[in-house]
Amino acid sequence: MKFTTLSRITAPVIAAALAMPAPYGGHNWHPMAYSPKENLVYIPAMSVPFGYKDDQAYTHQQGKWNVGIDTLATALPDGDAARKAVKAMMKGHLIAWDPVAQKARWTVELPYFWNAGVLATAGDLVFQGSAEGEFAAYNAKDGKKVWSYKTNNGIIAAPSTYSIDGEQYIALMVGYGGAAPLAANFALPDRPRLPGRLIVFKLGGTAKVPEQPLPEKMKIDLTGVTSKGSVTEGFALYHANCAVCHGASVSGTYLPDLKTSPMLLSAENWKSVVIDGARQPMGMISFKEYLTNDQAESIRAYVLSESAKAKAEAAKAK
Repeated sequence: MKFTTLSRITAPVIAAALAMPAPYGGHNWHPMAYSPKENLVYIPAMSVPFGYKDDQAYTHQQGKWNVGIDTLATALPDGDAARKAVKAMMKGHLIAWDPVAQKARWTVELPYFWNAGVLATAGDLVFQGSAEGEFAAYNAKDGKKVWSYKTNNGIIAAPSTYSIDGEQYIALMVGYGGAAPLAANFALPDRPRLPGRLIVFKLGGTAKVPEQPLPEKMKIDLTGVTSKGSVTEGFALYHANCAVCHGASVSGTYLPDLKTSPMLLSAENWKSVVIDGARQPMGMISFKEYLTNDQAESIRAYVLSESAKAKAEAAKAK
């Protein structure tokens, strides 16, 4: 088999633009469903704007997220009010799509953009879980909600149905995760990551689901903690290397919240993780291939500055 090598395409340079869809797409991996009875496809969809800007200094780096955009355009504005305004633009939808007419028959608007897969049943019901933890059933014809159950945890998996001895069950894996809670946790429910669990429903079921205790948020005292790094350099390096997993502007809390990480307390601790790979068995690889010791310390300086801003915002809100 012969392959042809194509020359690199030169695209026109554009200024920063807020556009949709975001890298998550208008629909991600969450399963759709189809009803042969209604001839409708039920799609978990999302409307999420994203800051796009050409990276004029882009070079390919093996092992990194090579998308050719200026990652500084993805940084969040300072202040809770400004971030709430950004959050308000990010919405989820459950769309009943008519593939023949090529239009939506009905749409349910959802408060958060990262929601669960869908199940359609022969009983003219559509089931979907949501980011805030509601498991709901909708009328497949018109989208009216006919039943719901609060699971106390986010849901992204699609439910499934089966029968035993003529009795129908609906099984749901309750738990939250995926790309959005990592990179855009600020726009999703303020909930720590909780263990997943399987909940099974049937008509007339009487079992009670026990509450899940929420872990306390970690706090650290950064009084007197300083860094010799450059906050400005750290801002750029963080968004180029860390934001995809730890959130734009250190907003992520789904993985360990870097703003309250004990690793911030000293340059040595920080280096042991970022450069030396002390947490590699837990999934945090070493970045020594991409960062120098000084650059890692500049990222620490930037995270310290964001931690101070978060503390000031929290005090202001009291």
